[in-house]
Formats: sequence, structure tokens, C-alpha cells
Amino acid sequence: MIFQSGQDVKAISNHVPSLYAESSNGRVAPRFYIHGLGNPDFDLAASQPVSIIMDDAVMENVVLKSQSLSDLANVEIARGPQGTLYGRNATAGIISFTTAKPTQEQTYYLNGSYGALETANVEGAYGVGLTDTLSMRISGLRQYRSD
Repeated sequence: MIFQSGQDVKAISNHVPSLYAESSNGRVAPRFYIHGLGNPDFDLAASQPVSIIMDDAVMENVVLKSQSLSDLANVEIARGPQGTLYGRNATAGIISFTTAKPTQEQTYYLNGSYGALETANVEGAYGVGLTDTLSMRISGLRQYRSD
């Protein structure tokens, strides 16, 4: 799992060739490059040519791209211009995340980790079918790091 232990969105660049992620503010305001195409501007209002899509919703603001990711079903990278489907800020490509959907089967997991600097992460999800046509899923992520 790429995002095990509550990794942030920058962790995906370790697993995808030609994708690079950087940030001058830690987890906040990541900037993505696909095949070297990106915008090194540090301004929060700067348009980025790699767009982040979360459950078919475009995360246009740079701050929205900073979230921790958990309970994912799928991650897709589309290289090259994607403006026809995803708008003007997808000239280099997109990174699309799809969260896990509720199913009729009972599913659950709980992951935890503890590391240096008192870093602690706990992540879990539970899903169950309520009726023949209705199901639910709840998930959560808690992260902590000392000063």
C-alpha cells in the first residue's frame, strides 16, 4: 500500500516513473511534475499543470492537494494534456484518487504505526450492508507528531 501509515499525497511520486512531487512547506501546498512539466511557483494562487482529482471532483486549490490519503480503492495517473475532461489546469496530466465505496459485504481494517519524533498514525474503516439495497462505510485517520 502506497499510503500505508497515513502518507501524504507526495508519497505517490516514489512509485510512479516520471512523476515528481515537491513542497517547500512540508505537506502543505505540494507541486507535481509529470515528465518535467510543472510550475515551480510557490504562490498558493498559482495554477498548476498537474491536476488532482478526488472522486471525480477537481481539487483546484493548492491547499486541497495537501490532504492525507486513506481508504483508497484506486489511484490513476494520466500523462499528457487532459484539459478536455478536467479543465485548463491539466496540461501535464492528472492524478486521480478514488475512495473505497460501500459494499454489501462486511469489510473492516485497522492500521497503526509509531515512529521517530513520537509520530503516530491510526487509520481504519468499517463497511456493512444495512439492507438489500443500502450499505454504508465509515473511515477515519488520526495523525500525531510531537514538536
